[in-house]
Amino acid sequence: MAAKTQKSHNEYTIGWVCALPKEQTAAIAMLDERHENLPHPAQSRDDNSYALGSIGVHNIVIACLPKGKIGTVSAAGVALHMIHAFPNIKFGLMVGIGGGIPNKGKIRLGDVVVGTPTGPFPGVVQWDFGKTTRGGEFERTGALNNPPNFILTALGRLETEQELSGSKVSEYLEQMIVKFPKLTKLDRKDDLEVLDWLTPIDYTSQQTDYLNQRQQGTGEWLLNSTGYKNWLTADTKKRVLFCPGIPGAGKTILTSIVVDDLTTRFSKLKIGLAYIYCNFRRKDEQKIQSLLASLLKQLALTSTQSDLPEAVKEMYQRNTEKRMRPSIDDIFRALQSVSKEYERVFIIVDALDECQTSNNCREIFLSKIFQLQSNCGTNLFITSRALPEIMKKFDSVDAEVLEVRAHKEDVRNFLEAQISSSGEQLLIDCREEIKDEITNVVDGMFLLAQLHFEAIKTKTSLKKMRSALKTLSAGEKAYDNAYEDAMARIEAQSDDFKDLAYHVLWWIIRAKRPINTAELRHALGVEVNESKIDEENCPENTKMASVCAGLVMVDEESQVIRLVHYTTQEYFERTWTRWFSEADRNIAETCVTYLSHDIFMKEGPTRNDEDLEARLQSNPLYDYAANHWGYHVRISLIGNTPLVMTFLESRNAVLACSQAMTAPIESYDIEKFEGWTGVHLAAYAGVYESVVGMLDKEAVIDVKGGDDQTDSLPPVKTSGQVKAKPPINMEIKDGDGRTPLSLAVASGQAAVVKFLINRGADLEAKDKSNRTPLLLAVVHEREEAIELLIDGGADLEVKDRSGRTPLLLAVLYGRQTVLELLIEKGADLEAKNKDGRTPLGLAIEEGHEAMARFLIDKGANLEVQDNDGQTILILATLHNRKAMVELLINKGANLEATDKRDQTPLYIAAFEEHHEVLSLLMDGGANLETEDGCGQTPLSLASEQGSEEVVRLLMDKGANLEALWDGQTALCLAAERGYEAIVKLLIDRGADLEVQNDDGMTPLCLAAKENREAVARLLIDKGASLETKDREERTALSVAAQDGNEEVVRLLISKGADLETENEFGQTPLCRAAGVGWDMVVKPLLEAGANADARDEDGATPLCLTAETGCEEVAVLLIDKGVDLEARNQDGQTPLALAAKNGREAVVRLLIDRGANIKSKDEDGRTPLRLAEMNRYQTVAILLKDAAMGAQM
Repeated sequence: MAAKTQKSHNEYTIGWVCALPKEQTAAIAMLDERHENLPHPAQSRDDNSYALGSIGVHNIVIACLPKGKIGTVSAAGVALHMIHAFPNIKFGLMVGIGGGIPNKGKIRLGDVVVGTPTGPFPGVVQWDFGKTTRGGEFERTGALNNPPNFILTALGRLETEQELSGSKVSEYLEQMIVKFPKLTKLDRKDDLEVLDWLTPIDYTSQQTDYLNQRQQGTGEWLLNSTGYKNWLTADTKKRVLFCPGIPGAGKTILTSIVVDDLTTRFSKLKIGLAYIYCNFRRKDEQKIQSLLASLLKQLALTSTQSDLPEAVKEMYQRNTEKRMRPSIDDIFRALQSVSKEYERVFIIVDALDECQTSNNCREIFLSKIFQLQSNCGTNLFITSRALPEIMKKFDSVDAEVLEVRAHKEDVRNFLEAQISSSGEQLLIDCREEIKDEITNVVDGMFLLAQLHFEAIKTKTSLKKMRSALKTLSAGEKAYDNAYEDAMARIEAQSDDFKDLAYHVLWWIIRAKRPINTAELRHALGVEVNESKIDEENCPENTKMASVCAGLVMVDEESQVIRLVHYTTQEYFERTWTRWFSEADRNIAETCVTYLSHDIFMKEGPTRNDEDLEARLQSNPLYDYAANHWGYHVRISLIGNTPLVMTFLESRNAVLACSQAMTAPIESYDIEKFEGWTGVHLAAYAGVYESVVGMLDKEAVIDVKGGDDQTDSLPPVKTSGQVKAKPPINMEIKDGDGRTPLSLAVASGQAAVVKFLINRGADLEAKDKSNRTPLLLAVVHEREEAIELLIDGGADLEVKDRSGRTPLLLAVLYGRQTVLELLIEKGADLEAKNKDGRTPLGLAIEEGHEAMARFLIDKGANLEVQDNDGQTILILATLHNRKAMVELLINKGANLEATDKRDQTPLYIAAFEEHHEVLSLLMDGGANLETEDGCGQTPLSLASEQGSEEVVRLLMDKGANLEALWDGQTALCLAAERGYEAIVKLLIDRGADLEVQNDDGMTPLCLAAKENREAVARLLIDKGASLETKDREERTALSVAAQDGNEEVVRLLISKGADLETENEFGQTPLCRAAGVGWDMVVKPLLEAGANADARDEDGATPLCLTAETGCEEVAVLLIDKGVDLEARNQDGQTPLALAAKNGREAVVRLLIDRGANIKSKDEDGRTPLRLAEMNRYQTVAILLKDAAMGAQM
């Protein structure tokens, strides 16, 4: 990093003050260059903290108000210290975000608000500083001073430049984002927790590892191909690029090259990129929900928003409130929403053929990303082996197909790099021969080139090397031959190396998930009868890979140790029993031995997350052993051996194991597992032999006295003798209320479930969420367990604490096959949850269309109502389920059913603006004039809320335009709210222009009242009367003038409205405007020739009225027009008398200055002075006395 510039205090000319730390962050980010900090002047009391730098040629000093201090006083203190410390500051800027007051709808990122003189204010208005007027209005009076003239001049020039060339704010923001990427990243803990809740899987380390394996220059053929370039083009029709290839052709490395190219090529934030590396070893991690969630997580993480996208937050909140995982549909809806935030989105999927096919995972995943491509224009790049069932899927999407084969030049580059890095002189001397022979034989298979090089690189003479080159395998059996050759080389090693290679291979091949080098080192370092790991017995990382004859590699970024290719795994799946038949038993014993080490057996579980994390770090195999010991013990049939039983009889070891099983997914709660016994753990892990063994015998232990802290049963006080314990209670519950049967059900261990049922386990035992084993089986989709439980007599209609039966839970979680099974077993189709929803209603609400159809076919009640009175059709309408609405109409659902608010499906469709559903309901014959509980029709509702398309649809079907709600027609409502397009629609269809509401107001009057200038103009142009009066005898002009609506007033004047029309009190529009104090309305009325001395029924002129209310601006306008200063109302009071009587100091002063008679008397002989004194307006009285004295002098 370059050294920062250092300047003197005298070189800084601009001061920048921020109120909040986040504003200071943005300010510092704006600097083109940061400067070295300067010390405070000697003996200074300056406690400001400054950030120094420059923008262009300007040197700038930035300071922030003390944290927690706000207001102008604090700001002034900061500014005062600043100008003392930096004496040459020419001007200061206060830059912020309005104190955080404006909401998101008022100010957005990129908005710029500059303090310029406006109206009565010289600069920025202080948000909450002002006074309340007599009419109850809040009048702001606080404001900053005028900015310097050179700032205002520069601002004018800036506005001109932006009008000519457009704003560059977005460009500057983009530059800042590139410079400070962390400012755009989600770093709030709660946001990151949401993303980890979606999926903890992260493919970045794999991307790094694969890209690091690329040889310089390889893959350029793809980036330079016409197919790839066409795919990159924004307007291309070929948005799907499918790259099939033979095994070992280098598809994965090419994928990493594409990801890197896109990342470099599209550095702007408006381009979204997400990628997945499918891996046959990661089946548990790569289920359909996880795959889609990973795409969503990646796009949400780089979203253009500074906050987490709303669609993701809503999904998280909705599901966590129900303690659920998101469904496929949930995730996909959010994925579509987030994708639409980007200009373009690229999704990269490698090795689609390795995506699991169970539960239709691959089929569903492919259909969803194709749907995303269709709906959002997403670009897809997908690699796969050329399997027929996959190839045909791409015919339907008009994909660009580009076959992947290792190009000869790429193979030669790869071999050149391998030869050069080997340092072997024999290889270096024969490099061309080696490259020629291997390149010719591999036929586009990169992997085969790698395997063949491994086979020849250890040859010790030229003759042996050339012999090996001549016998290199090719064709269909090339891989198997290469693997057989590799195993032969392993067999030829020393016994120690051979033994190490076998152990490495069987762990990699038979482990339930990919393992890293640290895990494998500890696995290979475990010793029988030892109670801890001896690090000196753990092999070196490099040795573990080097003894495996090129069959194994280590990914540098993730440190995962793996087979070199999918085909290697396929080879060993066919042949592993030839090489290491004892692998499963060895792994099982290793896991159990590891979990029986003293750190677990004696110390038990940790008491907090921090200690657990430290334990996982220092015992790398702990996580794998805890989560997979049961699988390996099951398949090796050692569940009833002393090793396993001793482990399960240790309370500490059991709790330590259970703790690690939950560590990756939740904060550890020791109380949740406090009651776990060995039976709980064995049942959860599905170790049938262990469960049987523990329940069928009495355990005998040797206790030396005191409290036994290691056994699975509660401590037993002894005197040192050998004690026999009673049989283990299989109904004992853990801290979460779960029995062994509940745990076996939840984890899908059918054999254990069957045994416990036959043993007489309580089928209705409830956990703390009131869930029985059957309810848990539904939640976890354990179909075999469901059948066993129901056949064993479990209650089909049992309810959890939210009132949900197994069938309702199956619907809630989207378990289609479980639903069908439960119905087949006789589950009640009309069971209701606490909201009164049946399974059909819940299926509609959750959007499970297939479930809803199945339930309807099975005879579910269509007219059942929930607690809100909503029928199935109403629910379908409310949630915009078009297909379901259509089906329900066809099935004869009642179109006029109403909920508790008397709203029909049609009314709800109009309110929610569900256009397609609305059309279906109308076509089905729904009543267009239905009214809700308040008497409002759908057309009235749509007009009121501005739903133009709904209005159009309803009118097309013949809705009554003159139906009244609250005394107003649809035209009145639309006019009042300013919906010009709807007003035009209604008028064009014949709506009555002169209809009057209950107050006698026409649509034009309503538009005038709300200052809807465009609507008023339209109504007038369509022939609306200007002079129709309401019940208060007001015309549109009277109403607009009274409410201070300048735009409409000017419009009505221009259209010829009567300026002298009078309301019920004899007041003209000018009288009303003057009385309220609307100077902006008074001015155009006077300019148009309105009678400035018109009198109302009380004899008051406009000047009398404005003098009484105290509006100086209006008084000036009237006096300048030459009105009678001595006009009297019916009480004989002049404007001066009225102003004095009401304490209007400014108006009194104005009238005196303009020559009003201070001695005039009203009907009761009272002067203005007397009226002021009577009402205790002392300041006004003094003004009048001073005026009187002046007149006498």
